[in-house]
Amino acid sequence: MITLNGITLKQPSSIIRTNMEISRDHTTLSGIVKRDIVRHKEAWTITFSMLTTTQINQLIGLYELKTNLTLVISELSINANVWMKIQSRVFEARGTDFRETIVVYFEEV
Repeated sequence: MITLNGITLKQPSSIIRTNMEISRDHTTLSGIVKRDIVRHKEAWTITFSMLTTTQINQLIGLYELKTNLTLVISELSINANVWMKIQSRVFEARGTDFRETIVVYFEEV
């Protein structure tokens, strides 16, 4: 189950987990470059398929808060404060039922 700021989201069609290394490079007086790893961050790219207008509006409403959000993915033991970015929106409407696929990127604060 995925919750974002306490709102339960539809089961995603895919989750991509990425690790990022936050580091600083230092050049010594002798010209040697050394790297200090400050910390590791994680990011998740999550695809939600065939969402209704109400579900899309929930995600966009959270995005428009422009603050960090709490992401909880219980199956993967993830509980993190994240920044949210909407990467893409695909309209797969067929017939009269409006459905949309959205790809959302979450980066750990």
